[in-house]
Amino acid sequence: DGETRLPGQTFGSISNRVLSLKALAWDPQKEDYRVRSFTRTDPEIRALMVSLGRTILLEVTLRVEENHNLRCESYVSISGAELFAPPGSGGQTLESFIEDSGRVETIWYPFTDNPWLKVWTVTPSKPWFSREVDTPYNYPFSDNISEEASDLIEQIVNGAAGLTPLFGQVMYSTTALGLFFNGSYDLWGPSKNLLHYIRPTTLRVTANGYAIVTRRDNVQSVVHRFVERYEALMQSYAAKGLYPINGPSEIRVTGLDHSEEVDLPGAQDPTLSAIVPREDHPEWDVAVWLDLLTIPGTPSSSEFYAELEAWLFDEFEDDDGEEDAALLLGVECHLDVEDVRIVLIGLVEDHRVGALGQEEFGDEGDGTGDDEHRDEVEVEVRDGADDVFGVDDLRRRGGETTEDGVHRVDH
Repeated sequence: DGETRLPGQTFGSISNRVLSLKALAWDPQKEDYRVRSFTRTDPEIRALMVSLGRTILLEVTLRVEENHNLRCESYVSISGAELFAPPGSGGQTLESFIEDSGRVETIWYPFTDNPWLKVWTVTPSKPWFSREVDTPYNYPFSDNISEEASDLIEQIVNGAAGLTPLFGQVMYSTTALGLFFNGSYDLWGPSKNLLHYIRPTTLRVTANGYAIVTRRDNVQSVVHRFVERYEALMQSYAAKGLYPINGPSEIRVTGLDHSEEVDLPGAQDPTLSAIVPREDHPEWDVAVWLDLLTIPGTPSSSEFYAELEAWLFDEFEDDDGEEDAALLLGVECHLDVEDVRIVLIGLVEDHRVGALGQEEFGDEGDGTGDDEHRDEVEVEVRDGADDVFGVDDLRRRGGETTEDGVHRVDH
């Protein structure tokens, strides 16, 4: 709050920084895939700024602001009950940290009391007690699993799901001790050194994620409602001896992908972005990102995800039109680009979103173990449309055309 946007800066996603790109895209004149260039003012670029598994980008030009210094403070002593309390509760709530600093993230291991809260603050000069860092990846304890944690993962994967609460406690203790012994509680330096902290060695997990677009003053309410439901479901499953979620839940808050922040007249919106502003709700100005992580193949995880997702859609899409937020990333996403319409149904994020990528989920379905949740793609091209998406190629792969002219291809 209170921060002035710098030239070239966006508080949305990296997709909103795109000025131009080169992609391997279908050329209807050549009837083949070719390297094509698109600028931010081209209507066709709207479908390419967010990749859903089928886009092959060769070159991207981004607009960024001048690098600045950040301070990142970590907290592991604030309870989830206080941090995610109902709005108006006072104390150290997520809302209070957003108001003070604007940039927050919580990582909450299952069956633990206190999340790992990270707070980034724009800080031009080094604070006295902060440790200056000149390289990224300053949380080695989160990138390299301890032997104790590795043994627990092996046992959980092999059927000892009841060890999940112990695994959560081990990960929390590892984090708290790692922050202390690595001197990582309070860091300061160039932004890239504080924002890059995930390595290829980080534990690979299945991530089920959503973006809820809402008003800035409604963030604490959205987070509280989600956490309350999440905890109730976790306890309900545990009472039946089931532990479908063994990784952390993660919460982040960002701005939206306002194309005017590119400072380029005629800049197009990244249409497939989950956080494109809603024209019918201009008062919705932020997105609350929710992620639930679990080890791939964990029993009952698909059922848990489905139950939580059904609640999310019911909670944040009221039929009476009085909703105060909307779920924009999950089951269905519509794309309208001139004469082309693509509908993506049943997105399930397994390591990465891969709705259109055969390579992502292969012939095994969508990673859930349930073929009823396999990805389905509907593509409609009206007469005269520029076939940017390679629809003719999709038709050659099979599928069927419905009475309303929609061609359906199942992966």
